[in-house]
Amino acid sequence: MDYNIKVHRIVRQKKGDDQYIKRHKHEYFHYIYILNGEGRVLASDSEYNVKKYDLVLIPPDIEHEIYGKKNLISLDIKFNCNKELEETLKTLPYYVKCVTKYEDNLIKKIFEEAVKQQYMYKDIINTMILELLFNIIRRNKYGSEKSWLEENMGQLPVNNSDFYEIKEAIDYIEKNIYKPIKVSFLAEICGFNAAYFSTLFKKIMGISPARYINTLKCQKAKELMFYTDKNITEISQYMGYETVHYFSKVFKKITGRPPKSYLNKGSEDIIINVEKSTLPKPNEFEIPMMYFESTNINNLQR
Repeated sequence: MDYNIKVHRIVRQKKGDDQYIKRHKHEYFHYIYILNGEGRVLASDSEYNVKKYDLVLIPPDIEHEIYGKKNLISLDIKFNCNKELEETLKTLPYYVKCVTKYEDNLIKKIFEEAVKQQYMYKDIINTMILELLFNIIRRNKYGSEKSWLEENMGQLPVNNSDFYEIKEAIDYIEKNIYKPIKVSFLAEICGFNAAYFSTLFKKIMGISPARYINTLKCQKAKELMFYTDKNITEISQYMGYETVHYFSKVFKKITGRPPKSYLNKGSEDIIINVEKSTLPKPNEFEIPMMYFESTNINNLQR
């Protein structure tokens, strides 16, 4: 079936404790995903205190307002679809408390595709938002459950007995990715010397243990750049690197770009028009951020 889904705009926006978006409505769906901090969202007559991993689903023509609280950072996805899917989406509750890990990754991939704007990015974005919607619809119908990917995440390849020999190292890396990790220590916990362990690891995983560690660290670092307020020095320390210079060198080697190029994208509000030709007037998409007096903050954010 052709659902004729089109993501028009994706916005990553920060809202301080004294900022809010006044009550308004749109002719399109407005999904608000909380990346960090806390906030308060009012949709129609309902009110939700939201935090990281929460998702608010605002259908067309539903009045809503958004309040920052504890440095709220949200990712807003604005889209339209055909009438049949629209009617189904309108039956969903406005509030999804804590999406699955798979859905979190999917939403972040949508944003990253919009930022990079590589070949066929519009089609990929529309396909991924459709998958997200189907996940939410199914979860609403059958109840909250782990996705297939989560159920199978971390399971070992049953026909590869060699994998069991480095399983403890893989588990250690994933659980301690924010700490300094030495290959010699990984070899020790697996019962091998460093040279044999490195050879075996590369044979099984396709890359050296050092490359594997740094690839995971850089992926986590990119998420911190996009979705938090940490600077490069703070991120390098958080990821367990001894110096920011070494972190920058490793990051560029792994990603092909210096960390500053990612941080510049993550340190400011980002508005990305995906379907430029179908956009209505700019002020129909973005409602100006408002500020309220500090004396009124407690009343407004209860």
